[in-house]
Amino acid sequence: MDKKLIKEDISNMKFLMGYKAGRVISEQEQIQDEDEFLMDKVIKMDEELDNDPLYRKYEKIYLKKEIGGSSMFGFEEIPDEMLDMFMSMGKELKPEGGMTPEMIIQGKDKTIEHTTKVMEMAAQDNEFDLAIRLREFITLLKKL
Repeated sequence: MDKKLIKEDISNMKFLMGYKAGRVISEQEQIQDEDEFLMDKVIKMDEELDNDPLYRKYEKIYLKKEIGGSSMFGFEEIPDEMLDMFMSMGKELKPEGGMTPEMIIQGKDKTIEHTTKVMEMAAQDNEFDLAIRLREFITLLKKL
């Protein structure tokens, strides 16, 4: 083989691997594997949904249906103030840096179930942008 072709191939490999001149191998950036990439995307979407007022609205409606009819709190219907308090507590219980991969994997099935119900409510109300984002979130969770 021609030396020029070999050097060109090596340069291409360095470029594809993100090689930085003057750094030892252990200091080079590592390429993320697909699972890490998916997890990062799930964590980012989870944070975005937590800060989306429209999602929070539908989450509140869902929670009201789920726990509203129970006599657990002595109410026929749970007051909005109490629901707001539960939702803010849930948000505050998340770690400061957001959900960890372990937390996401552990609660994956419950999150899929919850998110699917919220997605269905949003779609029934023609909130298709939210429903599509939630569907994408569910799809990513299922791939983990």
